[in-house]
Amino acid sequence: MPQIYGQPEKNMQNSSNNRQQQTSSSSSSGSPVQEPTINDVRQARLALLQGVNASIEMLKKSQPTVSFNSNTTHIEQLLKTDQLKEAIVELENLQADVIKAFGQEAANKQVVPQIENLIGVLKKQL
Repeated sequence: MPQIYGQPEKNMQNSSNNRQQQTSSSSSSGSPVQEPTINDVRQARLALLQGVNASIEMLKKSQPTVSFNSNTTHIEQLLKTDQLKEAIVELENLQADVIKAFGQEAANKQVVPQIENLIGVLKKQL
């Protein structure tokens, strides 16, 4: 169950811990626990990218004089096709572009943590 806002990586870790606890308890009760499928993982990645997009949109609304086009369709396609290294490079480029357009302080408040979180999740999946 991906979360778009907040701390998705932490929630994914909590979800993983819960699954491990369920697995431990289900071993004794005999009921199986279903592991996430690759499609579940891909959907979680896309949900995190949606969070990045939402953060960028909020930043754009807070600074309407800044012109910034954030088309993440290519990143979305990379995530769908498990091209994680390429997606990380594109996310790092997006982060640099956001900082350049809005400034470090504004970007750090909303967008950078979201992008860094997604990059961290992807690195763990390599």
